[in-house]
Amino acid sequence: MQAPSSLPPEHDPRPGAAPAFSVLMPAYETERYIEEAIRSVLAQTRSDWELIVVDDGSPDGLVERVTPFLSLANVRLVRQRNCGLAAARNRAASVARGRYLTVLDSDDALLPDYLEAVGAVLDAQPGTALVCCDALVHLEEHGRFRRRTYLRGPGVKPPRRSDPSRHLEHLLDHNFIFPGATVRASAFTAVGGFDEELRAVEDWDMWIRVAAHGLETSMVSRPLAIYRLRSGSLSRDASGSYRLHEPSVRMLTKTLRELQLAPSARRAAERSLAHCRRRARLGDARDALASRDVARARRLASGALRSQPTVKGALILGALWLAPEPLRALQMRKIGAKRAVRLALARLSFRPG
Repeated sequence: MQAPSSLPPEHDPRPGAAPAFSVLMPAYETERYIEEAIRSVLAQTRSDWELIVVDDGSPDGLVERVTPFLSLANVRLVRQRNCGLAAARNRAASVARGRYLTVLDSDDALLPDYLEAVGAVLDAQPGTALVCCDALVHLEEHGRFRRRTYLRGPGVKPPRRSDPSRHLEHLLDHNFIFPGATVRASAFTAVGGFDEELRAVEDWDMWIRVAAHGLETSMVSRPLAIYRLRSGSLSRDASGSYRLHEPSVRMLTKTLRELQLAPSARRAAERSLAHCRRRARLGDARDALASRDVARARRLASGALRSQPTVKGALILGALWLAPEPLRALQMRKIGAKRAVRLALARLSFRPG
């Protein structure tokens, strides 16, 4: 979709010295959140930055929200037809002048000392190519912050001990890096940027390729950003998180095909691929059972068991053959119970304010 011609054209800032940081902010249908994201960059305690907003063909009033900020010399607007998150990030990187590239989604935000803390690591450690951090988690549905941070949340599983020699293995096993990370521009160029063929998990793919190139990653363990969990967001809705396993299957298959991995890293990637394939098929089997397509549910569950044999998978497949309707009723009750538990825990785990 082409951006409406009645809206402002691309905007370039006034000329000046190259900044240390270029904040890359792809934006699509985030009119409601983008002003907060931009203001979080303006509030940084370090001032040597530029912000590049990419309107990825958004059909809402996003550009009108950005326009008031374009009078600032270090805020830039780039517009393109809708090409996806990876392409929008690459477009921003292609015009960036900073030596450090910070990825910031337009519905998230930086805490005021993000650039200062990350910059201190990069300035002091020339061999570090990527710096990640923890983040506060904002639950949009409730309008409050979750008590547990991003790294302490369900399913993230960061390594317990920092072991650079095993970083790639840990990363292939699971993506524990907060999306709003900062990478050196030279490293971004060396690995080829984000893979525009991927419409999800493109950040995980990027971090894997950085590590596979032998480039170092450093983590700031305290929260430096705000991660917004929006209801209905494919990548962030906990009730539908299994839907990201199929894109993960495609990405890991590509990783095994294209990257020269050490034997231990290859084994980690193969385990992760089998896990994602099993979870993707089980998720599709649940959908099929919910719509009473029992035959398809059986085929998918059987495929999941072949991908990664587990006792639970065998029990599910057995129940699909012996008692599919009771299994479906149990599944519906379980979904309802999980929803109630999540709501109750969310109320208990809110931070004040």
